[in-house]
Amino acid sequence: MRKGRVLDRTRARHYGIFYDDLVAAMRAELPKNVRFVAGRVSAVEAGPERQRVSIIGQPDVTARLLVLATGMGDILRRDVGIERRFVHQRQSLLSASMSARRAQAPSSIRR
Repeated sequence: MRKGRVLDRTRARHYGIFYDDLVAAMRAELPKNVRFVAGRVSAVEAGPERQRVSIIGQPDVTARLLVLATGMGDILRRDVGIERRFVHQRQSLLSASMSARRAQAPSSIRR
C-alpha cells in the first residue's frame, strides 16, 4: 500500500522474516569497530576516492565505500547517477561495478 492505495496484490505464499527483525539481526552482527549512524540522509556525493553522506542534524560522514540501500526511494540513487531499468516487474536486481587499485609491492620484495 502507498498513500492508502493498494498497488499490487500477489497470490503467493511468502516465507521469511519480519523486516524489523532482519535489520536488528544485521545490526547486531556489525563488528565493534564499525560506527553505526542512524538518521535521514539529505545528500550523497560520490567521488573517485571518498564518498560523502550528509545527514540532517549530524556531521557529514565520509567513507571509501558507500552502500546505498533506499528501497523504493529514487532521489538519492538518481543524485549519484545510478540508473534504474526495469527488466522484469515485481523483481529486484542490482548490479554494480567497483574498481580497486592494488598497491604495488616494494621493489625489495618483488619476484
